[in-house]
Amino acid sequence: MVTVPPAPPMTLFPVRPSASLPTKKYTRFEAQVLALRADPATFTVEPEDSEGFGKWSALFSIDEMKEQIETVLHESPGLESFVERLVPSVVDYETFWSRYFFHVDKVFLYTSFRYLQ
Repeated sequence: MVTVPPAPPMTLFPVRPSASLPTKKYTRFEAQVLALRADPATFTVEPEDSEGFGKWSALFSIDEMKEQIETVLHESPGLESFVERLVPSVVDYETFWSRYFFHVDKVFLYTSFRYLQ
C-alpha cells in the first residue's frame, strides 16, 4: 500500500508574499488622476462643461506645458500609447493635452474644496 501525502490547501487566488505587494498609498487626488489617465474618454470626449472648458482653454498654452507633459508621460508610460493611437487621427495634440489638464484641474479644485470643508 502506498501512502499519498495530503494535497496542500487550494485557494482561489494565489497568495503572494507581502514584500511583493505594492506599498504606495494614493491620495484621493492621485487616484482620480490615475483614473483619468486610464480612460480614453478623458482625451476624446468634449468636456461636459463646454463653457468652462472654453474659458479655461483660452488660457491654456501647449508650449508652457511641455515640461509637465514630459513628466506625465514619464509617470504613466501607458499614456504614450494613447497619444500614439489618438493623435492626430481622433484629436489633435493640443486638444488631447488641454482636455487632460482641464480634467486634472477640475479634480484638483474638487478635492481641494472637499478638504476645506
